[in-house]
Formats: sequence, structure tokens, C-alpha cells
Amino acid sequence: MDETSLPEPGDTIESSGRPTVVMGQSLSGTPKAPQSEISDKERSKARRIDPIRAASQVQFPPDRLHYVLCSPKPESFGQASDDKEYSMNIWVQKSRLKLKRGRRGWHCKTYLDGIGNDPNKRFPSGGRNSTKSPQSMACIRQMQPGDMVLLYQVDDESFYAITQAESCGMEADPGSRKYNLVYLKPAVTAFRFAKPLTLAEVRASGCNPACFNPGTNGRMFPLTTEDLVGIAKAASQVNSDQSKELAAWLDG
Repeated sequence: MDETSLPEPGDTIESSGRPTVVMGQSLSGTPKAPQSEISDKERSKARRIDPIRAASQVQFPPDRLHYVLCSPKPESFGQASDDKEYSMNIWVQKSRLKLKRGRRGWHCKTYLDGIGNDPNKRFPSGGRNSTKSPQSMACIRQMQPGDMVLLYQVDDESFYAITQAESCGMEADPGSRKYNLVYLKPAVTAFRFAKPLTLAEVRASGCNPACFNPGTNGRMFPLTTEDLVGIAKAASQVNSDQSKELAAWLDG
């Protein structure tokens, strides 16, 4: 399977002769997504930002860029003092539907439509053979609940939505050291662009994320704060009717 493709819901992933991950449901042996130790209110306050407001500032100081993505780490994380900071990770997940030799991959609309057309269920993104790139697996290993994930479709070079991780990055086959699975929050909580935002439109706005440079193959890549601000600005221009809604979603 191409590293930008993911299993369809209903596909079984096996380990040592027994199913461990089924897209859309969990069976015996499936690694359970750890429960977040912070409340939704704390996570929203600590992790959400407003890049639309940030993008509206012509001069955006580097220290402000750090501030909007960092905040005191909640005590529930076990930190002794309130001056500890942690940064929200920002990722782009690349998917591809049409693979080489006529094989079928995965489209991010599968997530947006929901498992069994139910967008209220968390979504297992990835699984065995979904990721071959060591760099992408290293990225998945770093993923934490609440991280922002932009969904990008390689076939038409477009961003379709922004969502969040609900779990840490994990191994579909426990002990394999291949980090290729992460649970996404239910699609109902994601922000879906009315009109997919093309990479050309993002670049035309002056934003050019390094993960889209020639030779960058893989499934999961990090984005910088400046990348997110630029993408949000481009999205507000292309989908002007959604500008306030997008700003409210990002602001939490």
C-alpha cells in the first residue's frame, strides 16, 4: 500500500495471525487510544489559537507566534508549577486515492463522512502498511491528543479540512516500533472547507510550506506556526463566507 494511502473502513489489519486493527472499530489486540488527562475546557484554552487574527497583523513578532501556540501546561499533566510551557504540534496528513498500477488508496472524505456515515465516532487513521516513510513514522510517534491535523489530498493538491488528534501516535502492531496509527477526533468536530483549498492558492498568498517541496514523500509532516497562519489566511480569502466560522473554530 502506498504510504499516502490508508485502509478503508472495514479492512482488517492482522498481527501474528489475529486481527489487531479494523478501520472503524476495535477488536481484541487493538492498541487502545489513551484517554486524555486534561478536560476539554483546559485543552481548548491551552491549545486553540486564532490564526485569522494573527494573519491580519502585517508585522507578527516571533515572540507572539510562540505565545499563541504555547501556554502554561495544566497541572493535571503532573507539572509542579504553572510556568511550564508546551507547544501544540501542527501536522499535515497527505492522502492519495489513486495509486500506481490502478490500486486504490484513501480519500480524506472517508473520514469526513464518518465511519458508517456516522461522523460522531472517532476515526482510526492509518494502520499496517499505511506508512513506509521513516520520517512520517517519526512524526506520528510525536503526535499527542489535541494536536492540529490538516487533511490534504494529493490527487487534487487540496486541503479539505482541519481536525485534531484524539490519541497519541501508536503502533498498529504493538512492539513493531512502526508508528503508523493515530485516532482522529470525530469528524463532526472538524472544520471542513466549503471549497477545498488548493496548494496553488496557498502559495499565491505567499505561504509555501516546506513539506510540499519536491522530493517530500510520505504521509505525515510537521507544519510551522507561520505555515498555519498562512494557510488560515489563504482559506479565509478563498472561503470568505467561512472566515468568522474558521476563526471561531480555531479560537475554540
